[in-house]
Amino acid sequence: MTKDARKTVPGFSERLRHALRRLAAPMHTVVVRGLEMVTSIIAAVLVARTLGAEGMGNFTLAFTIAGFLSIAMLFGSDGIAVRMYTSGQEDPQRVMGASLSILLIGSGICLALAVILSFALSLNEIQIAVLVLAIVTLFFNSLSSVFVMAIIAYDNSRYDVGAMVLARALQIVWLVLGLKYGGLVLAVVSYVVSSALLAACRGWIVHRTCFPLRPLMDRLVLRRMWGAGWKVGLGAVFGTISAKSDVLLLQAMSTTEVIGIYGAANRVVNGLSAGIVALAEALFPGVARAAAAGVQTLESKLFMIVPLLVAVGSLGCAAFVSDWLVHLLYGEAFAAAGPVLRFLFLFLALDALNSFYNRYLVATHREGYLPKAQALGAIINVILNLSLIPRMGASGAALGAVGSCVGVSSYYLVRGIRERMRRSG
Repeated sequence: MTKDARKTVPGFSERLRHALRRLAAPMHTVVVRGLEMVTSIIAAVLVARTLGAEGMGNFTLAFTIAGFLSIAMLFGSDGIAVRMYTSGQEDPQRVMGASLSILLIGSGICLALAVILSFALSLNEIQIAVLVLAIVTLFFNSLSSVFVMAIIAYDNSRYDVGAMVLARALQIVWLVLGLKYGGLVLAVVSYVVSSALLAACRGWIVHRTCFPLRPLMDRLVLRRMWGAGWKVGLGAVFGTISAKSDVLLLQAMSTTEVIGIYGAANRVVNGLSAGIVALAEALFPGVARAAAAGVQTLESKLFMIVPLLVAVGSLGCAAFVSDWLVHLLYGEAFAAAGPVLRFLFLFLALDALNSFYNRYLVATHREGYLPKAQALGAIINVILNLSLIPRMGASGAALGAVGSCVGVSSYYLVRGIRERMRRSG
């Protein structure tokens, strides 16, 4: 080895070690979200194989409605909270107090809307019971999100791994027992218990590793969080209309069994989407710091590369593994979910690009673009669903999701071209 080579190798090794140290905290976040992703898919498989298409339909409908309503709980404040924590300009206890205030107000709105939707959709007793449990679950999940934003911002995600393993292991065990001895309602109780345990563990982690968990109410901090967060939240409302209106329209225009077929495919994609969100979420604090400093960092570069890799992988899954994956997870009874999953993998490829770009806009204080982009996607989604579901059923709903993402991506592309022309002119 030459003298120059001896100098080069240690330099490379040192850079590699430095990069791994930089990525240690984000990777813990990815592991945590990965466990959540795997649990979500396992739960969907257990429900589908035990209760069939109708039981899966009731399960999908309840969690879709609850997920739609749960936007009101945080209304875009979670990403803004991370930005506030990482900036170091705000007292973290006041940031936590503002987050919890928004959560409590949003939860009241969520419950009121749930009552209205239950009557509007003429839900039966089982569907209402599962919906109530799903909303309670998502309240605890939102509380967990309030805590986990602080954990991520302070690079303490390694402490979250054990909490996630404990909570999700308990969920799967209870889910199996509930499906065997009590049916869908008792099975969904497993979600409530698991989410409550996880929220308690994450609160303890914040208290022990980040800052004393004594939230302080400061109207100025709350106003700042809401002033930026409502734009993200409004974008999330339109984004959720795009993501979840398909199930509500299927409920109105088809049968519970069709919802079950669609839900089986959709739960797989939702689980994978949670992993993609985890990657964006894990890198977001580093990207926010880099954006504030006006520099390019390792996290910034990965923030551009990762969604492209995910998109390519999703397209590969759409082409080669959709039918096989449905057969492996759900069996022949759900064979009709194969084409649906193929379309939803196309949706996942585009959604990955949009998800990362959404967070980039938040990091660069340009969250005002989100409502416009997501509103366009929601309009396209509803129009396509109304047109395609009567003719194509579950596949039509999946195509509506693809069309929605195409609309959002097109908006971002046009906006980017206009910005570049404005700068060059």
